[in-house]
Amino acid sequence: VQAVADAWNKDNVKTFSDLEVYAQKQEKLNIIKKTVSKKLGLNRPLTLFEEDYIKKWYETFGYSQEIIDIALKKTTSKANPSFDYIDKLLTNWNKQGFKTPSEILNYMKERAEQSKKNTESKKQSGFQSYEQRKYDNLDNLYANNVSDEN
Repeated sequence: VQAVADAWNKDNVKTFSDLEVYAQKQEKLNIIKKTVSKKLGLNRPLTLFEEDYIKKWYETFGYSQEIIDIALKKTTSKANPSFDYIDKLLTNWNKQGFKTPSEILNYMKERAEQSKKNTESKKQSGFQSYEQRKYDNLDNLYANNVSDEN
């Protein structure tokens, strides 16, 4: 009973309507927790630290399940996705002021295009900028190598 009273006090629940809003918010948070756990393939209850991460993403950052899902999808390339990695993504997006899925998707698209440009410019520099040798007569080249071995 004390824990419930403390939680209500912390969230400034003073009236019945405050309690309704609080209950709806908690229900939505619980749905997000279950969805995150399922999408990460966790076959165990979330730890308190993991729940705190999700609470931060939902309550502090105001992120919807859709935005959290974008971050979860980014973990598919990771062998062992961690809450730390997901938190760094979401915290970075929050610091940059992203509030909608479209803002985040546009940002990710721009980063991918920039990364592609950087990769292409690296390919053009260095040894690859030299003209390749041309061999007109490969039979003659092979014959010289065979005679050198004898």
